[in-house]
Parts: sequence; C-alpha cells; structure tokens
Amino acid sequence: TLMIRNLPHELLQSQLAAEIDTCGFEGLYDFLYMPSTFGTGRGKGYAFVNFATPEVADCFSTLWHNTCRFGNPNEHVLLNVSVACIQGRDANVARWDTSKMRRIRNANHRPLVTVLMSDMKSTPPMKPPAEQARTRAPCALPTLATSPAPPCRMATKTAFQTTLAKAQAESDDENHHNMVGKWCKINGLQRMTHANGLWGMVEAYDETLERYIMRVPVDGDHWFMAKILRDNIDLPTTSR
Repeated sequence: TLMIRNLPHELLQSQLAAEIDTCGFEGLYDFLYMPSTFGTGRGKGYAFVNFATPEVADCFSTLWHNTCRFGNPNEHVLLNVSVACIQGRDANVARWDTSKMRRIRNANHRPLVTVLMSDMKSTPPMKPPAEQARTRAPCALPTLATSPAPPCRMATKTAFQTTLAKAQAESDDENHHNMVGKWCKINGLQRMTHANGLWGMVEAYDETLERYIMRVPVDGDHWFMAKILRDNIDLPTTSR
C-alpha cells in the first residue's frame, strides 16, 4: 500500500483512478481512497493505493515519485510517493469502514474497492452486476518506456523494495496511544512546510480529529504545539 502526497485539491478520486489506469496499472490495484472534505468536496491532497504485489508498487513509485501530473501549474510541487503506514486491502477497508462513511453515497468520497485481474477467474461474483466492484481487463506491467510521461517528468528509481519490506515488517505498529512520549520526525506537510524535518514529542492523541498532538522544539527556549496526521510522521525512535 502506497501513499501519494501533493495531489491537487480540485482532483476527484475518479480522475486519479483514471490517470493510474492510463499509466498501465489497470487491474493491478484493489483499493484506492483519496480523503476529501465533505462540506466542500475538495480533496485533502493525498491518497492511498494498494497494489497487487511489491513489484507493482515499486514500478508505480518509479513512474510517479517526484513527477508533476494533473496539469499542476506549480512545477515545484512534485508528487511524493511513499510506503503507507497501514498495509493491505483488508486493513485499509477496515480503517475507513465507519458509520459516517457508510452514509456517504457519492462514490468520489468513498474508498474504491475493486477486484484484481489475477482474481477475476477464481472469484465468482457475489453481488448483482449493479453492486459489483468494477473489474478490469488484464494488462502488462507498465515500464518507463510504455507509461505516458507526465508534463514535467523527474522520475527517479529508489530502493523501494527494501523500504517496502521494512514497512511490512513494521506493519504491526504500536497503537495510537502507545505513541505518547515518543520522538517522531515530521514530514510531508503541505501547509506547515516549515515543520517538515523537525522532531517533536507526541503528547497525546486526538481521536476526534485522528491526529497526534505534538510538542515541537524550535530551539533551546522555544517550542510550538501541532496536530499532525499519523501519515505525516516517521516511526518513533525512542521513548521518554
């Protein structure tokens, strides 16, 4: 499961899925969710995608990381692709399966759960056609040569296999409240960019906002409090 950051806020989840399909990954992922603000309908700038295998995830990261897509006028804001904290389709479905989510009817505001092309022949449909998750025809694994280039491609190959394996080994992470007292590094913030790279201590977890309350020191005498998403902090390295 990968997390894509720095997506345009005007982008719809269906448009993101269409772009991923166009790049050759149709049928190679079974979960996609781009959180949005229900009142305005605007995306929050990040999304989660669960791919069929680590090799497919590695290929996607190579093609999308540090690229500019969706006609973003600011060429300096590049997509950031990283390993998500929650791994696997079932774990992600369970994460977002809330009573509030069940009341939402607009498909652009609900997680997209599909059937992998490798499961099409072995898994019979369990629901009427109108209720089935959309399926896709088989396709070859895309490469840099076959995938459409973004307007300002800056594709870089990374040691993603190693990172993904490490993340999967740490997928049984501590629960939220056990993070209290841990020092964590902030990264991937789009608004409070000045806080990226800073270390802070988790003081508490706000279950309503689903954010960690962190005390972030600026120098020896000054600090500030911030509410940070779990996906915007690195794994803790030490305790109080």
